[in-house]
Amino acid sequence: MDGVGEGWGGRTLRQVAKTCVVLRITPVCLLFAPTPATPQEGPDHFRTLLDSVVPALLAEHEVPGLIVAYLHDGVPALTKGYGVADPSSERVMEASTPMNVASLSKPVTAWGVLRLAAEGHLDLAQPVNERLTRWRLSDSGDRSREVTAGHLLGHTAGLNVPSAPMVPLDQANMTLLAALSGEVDGTAVAIVQEPGASWQYSGGGYMVLELLVEEVSGQRFDDFMRATVFEPNLMTGSTFSPTGDEIRTIAAGTDSEGNPVAPYRVIGAAAGGLVTNAADMGRLLASYFERADDGATGPSEMAVHLLNAPTAEVTIEGVENAFYGYGHGVSGQDPDRTLYHSGGNPGVVAYMIVAPYRGIALFLAANSDRGAGVLISLLELWADFHRIGLPPLY
Repeated sequence: MDGVGEGWGGRTLRQVAKTCVVLRITPVCLLFAPTPATPQEGPDHFRTLLDSVVPALLAEHEVPGLIVAYLHDGVPALTKGYGVADPSSERVMEASTPMNVASLSKPVTAWGVLRLAAEGHLDLAQPVNERLTRWRLSDSGDRSREVTAGHLLGHTAGLNVPSAPMVPLDQANMTLLAALSGEVDGTAVAIVQEPGASWQYSGGGYMVLELLVEEVSGQRFDDFMRATVFEPNLMTGSTFSPTGDEIRTIAAGTDSEGNPVAPYRVIGAAAGGLVTNAADMGRLLASYFERADDGATGPSEMAVHLLNAPTAEVTIEGVENAFYGYGHGVSGQDPDRTLYHSGGNPGVVAYMIVAPYRGIALFLAANSDRGAGVLISLLELWADFHRIGLPPLY
């Protein structure tokens, strides 16, 4: 999704891969092309494939490290780190290594917003300005009366500001209200096209959702998300408001030239500021599944809601047949429908994909702008192994 957001300047995941690295005609993953999984060779076989493929992919694309969470039959079958978290110190990447996962913040934020709605505290169809007090959307006409939480979740609110602003860690911290008002980077969040008319990616919209969650819940955004999403899923290493010291422990990223990326803070955490790790993401993805009385794995109530949410067609040049719902891309047909999202901030690329009816999911995050090629290869490996189609990679 950050092909139009935080890190990729309007390019798709594949375009980033081609820009940052030289992709060989025969990707490394194809050298290890698996036969589709059988009941005898399920998660153990895929783990073996990853152990064989990932080190070579990291070397090929000059990426320091990668964290992975792989779910099979609705539960984490692998949470692991590969390579190094910090090239300067050779700190080993582990399943518990914290990373900023950029716009994977959005599907996690959607969980919190939908919990508020499920508990009757928020009407997704109500104009958000009716619930906001500290800052409100303004417009020369009446369009501000039309923007709802549902629009914000689905990027159909007609707002600008594709990416949340970021500031160097040594700069004075800025508030969410300052970011919404344009005091951080000079651009205020505003309505620029008719709400509900079409899809337009907006990190600014998720900044408004962050404020809305605080206004409705009466809690700081991170406190609400901790109580509503992190603690129920035992995500002890996740936060939307990392301290300076916590940010310094995040896996150190590198840019497209291999140079270190200086630590930074994301203002508007709901859009791109989540710090988490492979183990926590494995636990979160497990919540998209539930076990039926007959032992079969299927989608949880929340996953069903996400799969059936209103969708809008994604309008990115070069991307076709892509649809976005509430904080997630939605692709495919039952039983192979998937929920997915990409992420890219300076020094990190990330991706998550869940097939709720199939009981499988994959989370990947690499600490380099060069990581897109690694992610694409592993996503294709996963899709080939499970005989499932990938959504458009953007």
